[in-house]
Amino acid sequence: MPSIDAIVGIPHRSATKLRRARVRTTEALLKRAARPDERGQLSAATGIADDDLVAWCHRAELLSLTGVGAEYAHVLAELGVGTLAALAGRDGDGLWEEIVATNEKKRYVKRLPTDEMVAVWVAEAQRTPSVVH
Repeated sequence: MPSIDAIVGIPHRSATKLRRARVRTTEALLKRAARPDERGQLSAATGIADDDLVAWCHRAELLSLTGVGAEYAHVLAELGVGTLAALAGRDGDGLWEEIVATNEKKRYVKRLPTDEMVAVWVAEAQRTPSVVH
């Protein structure tokens, strides 16, 4: 599993707090913050808001999909596809076109995913149950 540093949007100070709480990977983040009771404990231990932990857990789930790296997970979240459920509900071709159009304006990634890659992400999201509650 990737380091928590792969989750775009975690401020350096929060990443340091997570590491001090022994949360160094996306897998560890999901184990410690996917459920409300666990998340509350981590929030109390680190001072990080519950809402932030939930958002980062959703990004961690996206990173677990084949071919989705930090930049692609960030682009998906920027397009409003920040959860497995949101990705599972999308049409691969339409989403790919959105990624291309958005990247032309904002230059999120240097190398665009192919339409086949996006279709794989959608299919995998449809098969993958979310652990974040």
